[in-house]
Amino acid sequence: MTGMAEPHIGPYRLLRLLHEGGQGRVFLGQDDRLQRPVAVKIHALPDAPSARRQVLTEARLLARLQHPGVVQIHDVIASEQHLAMVMEYVSGCDLDELLAHTDLCLAESLEVIEGIAAALGAAASRQIVHGDLKTANVLVDREGHIKLADFGIAGLVGEARGGRGSLSCLSPEQARGAPLDTRTDLFALGCLLYRLLDGEYPFYRGGRLDRAALLSADYPPLAPLTPCGEPVPAALQTLVAQLLARDPARRPGSIAALRQRLHQLRRALPRRVNGGLLRVATPVFREETAADRPLPLPADLLRRGASHRDWWRSRLAWWPGPRPAVLSFSLLSVLLLVAAGALYRQQLPPPAVQLQPLQLSLAPGVALPEASGPSWLRGVVREQLQALELCLLVEPRAAADETLQLFLQCEEGLCLLGMTRDRVEGGASRYQQALLPPAAGAAAWESLIGEALARLYREP
Repeated sequence: MTGMAEPHIGPYRLLRLLHEGGQGRVFLGQDDRLQRPVAVKIHALPDAPSARRQVLTEARLLARLQHPGVVQIHDVIASEQHLAMVMEYVSGCDLDELLAHTDLCLAESLEVIEGIAAALGAAASRQIVHGDLKTANVLVDREGHIKLADFGIAGLVGEARGGRGSLSCLSPEQARGAPLDTRTDLFALGCLLYRLLDGEYPFYRGGRLDRAALLSADYPPLAPLTPCGEPVPAALQTLVAQLLARDPARRPGSIAALRQRLHQLRRALPRRVNGGLLRVATPVFREETAADRPLPLPADLLRRGASHRDWWRSRLAWWPGPRPAVLSFSLLSVLLLVAAGALYRQQLPPPAVQLQPLQLSLAPGVALPEASGPSWLRGVVREQLQALELCLLVEPRAAADETLQLFLQCEEGLCLLGMTRDRVEGGASRYQQALLPPAAGAAAWESLIGEALARLYREP
């Protein structure tokens, strides 16, 4: 088979495909050196060099996040076109599978939310925002412990990185393309808690995200009884309202304080000796099998993939002199270059921008509205950029200062257009997005896209 190779990536032997989704494929693997199973998630890397560097930086950042409630990253292997994240393999089920099988009672729901909050607290201590909380990313292991997975779009506090978050737990600031912080994850946690207590997500109407309701934080009151028929305590209703506040400043002030409140709510419940979450989840646990299946793995990752964890150690290993001196000299050089670059940029002409092909992700059964296909969308972006007069569009093969990446994600009732501005020669990426209701029509789409582009190119 052209371009294919035996199922190994670095020292990791791949056994079978576990999951395939819009953000990559996940394989069950085996680390033969340490004799332990691993999960290997393979992503396609962006074309722009600066975007690839950003992905690798975030992967190394996540590999340093160590907590029992977070799925650990053991290794990061990259090639020119693909990235493999080698992670702890969690045998059990995810919350999505569990809720498809049964409803959770109040004690189990609080156990789940408290476990997620503990993992978010560990991430927050390193200034990491998850940004994509959803039931499929919440795992229950075979001891009944909660583990948070897939920080695939996680970023640092202050970055606007919400373009590919789950619509079921999208926050108002993500919908507006604003910078995110840990309070964004608290809003998503409120959406999950509401779902566990009510059986529906707070901002969904008829299976679709209601954008107006989300931006105004207008949601139906919680049902007085949980799906198990238990009354929802008033203190828990108050907590849900605070988590789902439109203004991030009105949400709980810290994750530590939130965990304390959740713990108090759990202690106030009647004691039951029934095994808790483990008893409920055990019938849903996935059966383990050693069955192999053909694995179409990218040959470039297999041949030339190199580990990027602790990359700086390998870069300094050859240096014969004192390493602190090397680091000091490098830091001084970087500072001088930054200062010179700042002076130079003051006289730069408008950047030459190369518009990249649109990446499209459609949920099953969802079609684009009439007259809004990929070519039409790229045309709208091109016209709006020309109207702004803040950059110069160039042809695909021409030299460019920047690239503009476009990503359209559509679920039933709502499309999200993400736009990432990347410097060709490196530098920080910038991101904005537009929420596009299909029923709004072409004129409204053009206006919303224009507003997002203006934010992307005008705001400092």
